[in-house]
Amino acid sequence: MGVKINWTPEMDALLGQDEDRAIADRLYREYPAMRWISTKLVQERRKALGIEGCGRNRSKPTGSKPRKPTVVTPPWTPEEDAILGTGSLAKVSVRLSRPTSQIQKRMKELGIAHFAQRGTPRSSVKLQAEEAQKERNKVRLIQRMRKGAVIAEGVANGYTYTALAKELGISPTAARNQFFVFLRVAMLPSMLGEEIPRDFKNIPSHVLKKAVCCVENYCLNLEMEEVE
Repeated sequence: MGVKINWTPEMDALLGQDEDRAIADRLYREYPAMRWISTKLVQERRKALGIEGCGRNRSKPTGSKPRKPTVVTPPWTPEEDAILGTGSLAKVSVRLSRPTSQIQKRMKELGIAHFAQRGTPRSSVKLQAEEAQKERNKVRLIQRMRKGAVIAEGVANGYTYTALAKELGISPTAARNQFFVFLRVAMLPSMLGEEIPRDFKNIPSHVLKKAVCCVENYCLNLEMEEVE
C-alpha cells in the first residue's frame, strides 16, 4: 500500500529549490505530517508538477549536439591595431585576413569608432553606446516586472504556479522565478519593504495585490522618464 502525502502549496513551493534528497530531509524536519516522506516521493511530486530538478536532479538534454572546437584568436599586433577604423569592416577584414567578428570585438575593446563614425570623439561614441544599453536594460526590467506582476496577481487569487504556467505558456519553474524576481523588487524600502517576508512564505493576498499596484506605478514612472 502506497504512502499518501497531503501536499500543501508551501511544501510544493520548496520543490526544485534544492536536490530532492535535501528537500525530503527538510520536509521531514519541518513538517510532522511528512514523517513518511522519501526522496522518491519528492521526485514523483516534483515531476508531476512539471518542476525542473536542481543539481544532480536536473534533467539532462537529449540529443545534444557535440561541442564546437574552440577557435583560438591570434594575438593582435600594434600594426594591426593601427589599421582598425581606417575603413569599412569588409575592407579591414581583407587587409588583416581576419573575420569581421574579431575586428568588431577588438575595436570595442580599444574603444575605436567604426569608419562611418570618424570625426566623432571616441568618448562620445562610448557614451552613446552606454546610454543605449541603459535604455535596453530599462525596457527589459519593465517587461520582467510586468510578467512577475501577472504571476503575483494570480497567486493572490489562489492560483498555483502550475495553473498560471499553463495559462501563460511557460514552465512552472519560469512562473515561480518571475514571481520571486517580482517580490525582490516589491520588498525594496521604497515600495512595501518589510511587508513582504524575506522567506516569501505566507504572503497575504491583499499584500500581493498592493505590491502589484506599487510595481506597476514604478514601471509607469520609468516609462515617463523615457518620454521626458
